[in-house]
Amino acid sequence: MLVRYLKGAGASLFVGMLLFFLAVQFQSDYIKTQLLFVALYNYFCCLLGAVLFFVLTKLKMESSYWMGFPLFIILGFLASLSFPPLYFIFVAGSFVFYFVQPVKNKALSAILAVSGPLLLMILLLAL
Repeated sequence: MLVRYLKGAGASLFVGMLLFFLAVQFQSDYIKTQLLFVALYNYFCCLLGAVLFFVLTKLKMESSYWMGFPLFIILGFLASLSFPPLYFIFVAGSFVFYFVQPVKNKALSAILAVSGPLLLMILLLAL
């Protein structure tokens, strides 16, 4: 369960950081704080995603994508309600969290788990 959370959260953070950096208008004075906020909120929302995936697993529906994708899109939408300007980031992050769950390769799972935090560190050091 922890591996599922880490690979999903890492991939979600990677996509979230890319979308944030490319799409969101930000003030240069607060960019590091904004990046850290998005990262922290992303990991919190991924906890909700892990719970949803656990429920789908218990109901034997984790591999039925026709049910999982809409539920994770709705989860991303609900998570973004408190921060409307970041709607697309959280919906895409939720989608990516579910999309990477079928990955079984341990090396690829490790790369997915560290990709988000690595990109965050690079962005924080570069700005």
